[in-house]
Amino acid sequence: MFRKIQLTKIELLLSSILIFIAIFSRFYDLSARAVHHDESLHGFFSWQLANGMGFEHNPLMHGVFWFLTNGAIFFLLGDNDFTLRILSAIFGVILILIPILFLKERIGFFSAFIMSLLFTISPHLLYFSRFARNDIIVVVWTMGLFVFLWKYIEKRQNSSLYILVIFLVLGFITKETTYITVFIIGLWLLFKSRSDFYGLIFSKLSMKNIQPHTDLFIIFFTLCLPLASPLISIFQDYFNLVLVAKEGTVGVATGLPSGTNGYIAAIIISALFFLISLIIGLKWGGKKWLMIASLFWGVYILFYSTFLTNVSGISTGVWQSLGYWLSQQEVARGGQPWYYYLIIFLNYEFFPFFFSFIASFYYFFKGDSFKRFLVFWVIATFIFYSLAGEKMPWLTVNIVIPLIVLTSIFISDIIKKIYSEKRSLFSNIIFILIPLIILFSIFSFFITDWTNLNIESFISIWIYITLIILSLYYLLFYSYKNGIYWTSKRILLSISLILIILTVKISIQSSFDDPDVPDEMIVYTQTSPHVHAMSKRIYSESFNKLGNKDIKIFIDTADGYTWPWAWYLRDFKNTDYINFDNHNDDSILQPDILIIHQRNQEKVEKSLGENLKNYNQNLIPLRWWYPENYRINNYNDFRDKVSDFEKIQNMMNYFLYRDLESAIGSVNTIVYIKSDM
Repeated sequence: MFRKIQLTKIELLLSSILIFIAIFSRFYDLSARAVHHDESLHGFFSWQLANGMGFEHNPLMHGVFWFLTNGAIFFLLGDNDFTLRILSAIFGVILILIPILFLKERIGFFSAFIMSLLFTISPHLLYFSRFARNDIIVVVWTMGLFVFLWKYIEKRQNSSLYILVIFLVLGFITKETTYITVFIIGLWLLFKSRSDFYGLIFSKLSMKNIQPHTDLFIIFFTLCLPLASPLISIFQDYFNLVLVAKEGTVGVATGLPSGTNGYIAAIIISALFFLISLIIGLKWGGKKWLMIASLFWGVYILFYSTFLTNVSGISTGVWQSLGYWLSQQEVARGGQPWYYYLIIFLNYEFFPFFFSFIASFYYFFKGDSFKRFLVFWVIATFIFYSLAGEKMPWLTVNIVIPLIVLTSIFISDIIKKIYSEKRSLFSNIIFILIPLIILFSIFSFFITDWTNLNIESFISIWIYITLIILSLYYLLFYSYKNGIYWTSKRILLSISLILIILTVKISIQSSFDDPDVPDEMIVYTQTSPHVHAMSKRIYSESFNKLGNKDIKIFIDTADGYTWPWAWYLRDFKNTDYINFDNHNDDSILQPDILIIHQRNQEKVEKSLGENLKNYNQNLIPLRWWYPENYRINNYNDFRDKVSDFEKIQNMMNYFLYRDLESAIGSVNTIVYIKSDM
């Protein structure tokens, strides 16, 4: 199963360089960016667990793996902004290692190295490897599923099956996007197993003679069916039951059943699905299935019960995990249009998007079963995530993974075919440079300032035009001489070099160049760096006044302003959280620090009265966000964007330089600090 990894000296050198870049890019200056709203939630509840305050599963924050693992990191290494993000950084590096360690035997070192390289430079994979969320973790489990799925298909070893099951349960205890991954893989397995099921149904085939694809489908189906129980809630209106409560249902947690009848029905449905799984599983594998199921449910129960300290977590895991996110589809958090991921990919992941598009057509007709699976994985993942109600930058990592896997193999195939043609290195280099010259000239043409032309810019324009004409002539001449197939491979390789350079630029820009300023679409409703700086000031002034953290702090909870302050000020025990939207007292006790929503300024200052003069006032942005100018409301909007040269130029300027047409949006907070501090 785990054979000794054998690498040549050059392979070892290349791998070592890539691993060094991976570690450096994931861990360098990890604590610099302000802690995002979501990061503060994940950090705060992990901190509570590390400090003996326990943990209870809440599907709002997804699975339990992050909290239990990050809590252990806090317990061992302490809690700060750096250790908050260590787990993501570690998994970001693990993701890069997977192709070289586990796919080399299947696809060759060259393809595996390209895959690891693209994982390293991907803007989304880099950014969310430095972000305290579980998205980068769940894609590692997805890659594990992919690797051992194919190991079992090709070698049918039980060890691959057990490892596959471990990755499957790790996915479910990490994030609910695993449901989508399993559904996509299950569809493909069902299609590949159709002849076996026909034989089984009509008694023409025994379980002993089925394909490995059918084994895998049965494993996926029997293990996941009980977790799919809440899907019955789609029909709850017909039965006059509330199996999954919608958001805002009074007295019922979102995603749970309502009333005695709802709970009884949920228990019966879950028990029935467990029974169906048991019958099919025993029919398929007997003791072998029992071992697999015990492994899956043993890990699941231990984690969701927080190692048996929160037994109710088992039921919330089985029912509410999926139930909560089913109810959120109508909410469609983020309110993004159906083409959101298309816009994201054109601005960030254009390299794998472009090449996977071409590869999908090519491998659909000329690929083997493995490559056609990759095509299906890419298309199905893009469609399902585009159809989902919630669309967010962090969800993009789930689409990026199959795109990069497919692109890596396609690029590798192109290079291998060029190499096999035995043409001179010089002629290949010259021909590869021609598309680079053409694209450079076109880019330069579009970013020229046409409103302020002078003799230098006029000459430059003609130089660009001349270069384009000469390059096109050379391109057409050699295309005619050598054929379109010979030419297209070199053009694609040339384009890949350009897109790699642009990808590296954008990755560095989005993760290291003011990563908490939302001039990037990838930076979603980000905590401002002013909050980061203010928290340091509060710590400093607390020690200046008292020599400890016993100062009195009031924090306004209106509009979720609790976060990220709850993380930043977690060590201050004398802190009260008050919703000043509902605060009607004529006076407010004088805390040392008062942090409020800007809209409550008049109310709070009126309550403080004469005591207001004892405070220094600091107005800072709490959160800010990217101006969503990409939205298209109708056909006229679309026509204007693609036909107006100035708007095209603005899009190019954003793509290359991140120049915004509109100011970023923000909501502000006011921090009152007593003058004597």
